[in-house]
Order: sequence, then structure tokens, then C-alpha cells
Amino acid sequence: MGCQESESAGTGNDASASATTSSASSPSNEATSPSNGAPSGAPSHTTPAGGAEPSASEKPDEAATGDAVAGCDESRLQYTLVPVARPVNHMVLEAKNSGSAPCRMPDEHPTLTFYLAKTGETGAQSGPADGNDRHQVTIRPGESAYAGVMTYRGDVAESDGLDVSELGVGLTSDDAGKPMKIDTITVAEPTVTGWYGDFDAALDAS
Repeated sequence: MGCQESESAGTGNDASASATTSSASSPSNEATSPSNGAPSGAPSHTTPAGGAEPSASEKPDEAATGDAVAGCDESRLQYTLVPVARPVNHMVLEAKNSGSAPCRMPDEHPTLTFYLAKTGETGAQSGPADGNDRHQVTIRPGESAYAGVMTYRGDVAESDGLDVSELGVGLTSDDAGKPMKIDTITVAEPTVTGWYGDFDAALDAS
């Protein structure tokens, strides 16, 4: 996960700064369950369902950059769809770098394909969220990038949505991604933001 810096005032003109860095977690071949696998450490105003609080990743301008950084791909990313307490029709998609080197997320919105809980057939595919929120985000090993997800619009009744239990994450517009199990949720015309280096920024943009 990313770095968060805090400054504390000292006596005279002296000041000290401390920074904490979370350690990388082991790669996994399965999606982390949102109910028990949400990252911890988010600012207090963002409270995921279940009580766990995800932490913000490094912001794009603080991440490692340079032409030598390779693009992120599915082989090194571990996805988690994180529920939040508010807004009720929003979630955050976390993409954690489980590899051994930094990688750069694509400068475009991911494509989310939701599969029906009962039949496994394609139920819905995400569209881009409103606004120009495409960013250059580089993530180091163990750190994450985030995309905000609106599962259904405010003018659409949840009862009119589709129950889905699998999600495919495509890094480009023509990529459906490999389906992974998620807790059953309801979607109706879902949208997704571009990638952010901060959990709350992605949620706010959704």
C-alpha cells in the first residue's frame, strides 16, 4: 500500500516527520472476499462495510516513474471489490501489485463485466463514470491502485437491478478479464472511474 506522511511540530525551528509504509501481501489466485479482506487504514470518513478500513495508496505524483517501469497486467494484479458504508450504491475496486517490481496502470477506465448469480451468464458491463478522471498511476510491489464503482444510479431502483456473483476486470476497453468470485451484489447500468492512487479519491469520483 502507499505512503502517508505526517508532520509534528517541535520546539524552536525543529520539526520531525515520520512515514509508515505497509508491507506487501502474498499474491493470491483468488479474489479477496470484501467482507473479510478489505485493506485497513483508510481515513476515518470512509468506512467500508464490515468495519475494516482500506488505506490509500501512494498518489500518482509520489509513485515511482520512468520509462523503465512496465505496464501492469493481470499476472501481477490482485483485485478486490471493497464495499463501503456510504454511498450505499458505490464500491471501490482495488488492484494490488502482487509482483516484485513497480508497474504502471493503463491510462484509461477499466472494463468491468458482471456475471449473473443464477446462470453465470453476462449480466451487465460497466460504462465510464462522468468526468475526465484518467490518470497515470504507478504502483510499487504491495501497493494498490483504486477505481470507484457505482453499482446502480440513484434514479434506478435496486429492485430493478441484476444479482451478480462474478466479476471480470479488463484493463482495456476490449478486455473482459478473467471472471472471479465476489459476494453477490445488485447492479443496474454500473459505471467505473479511471485509476487513482488514493482510495477516497476514487470513491469520491464515482
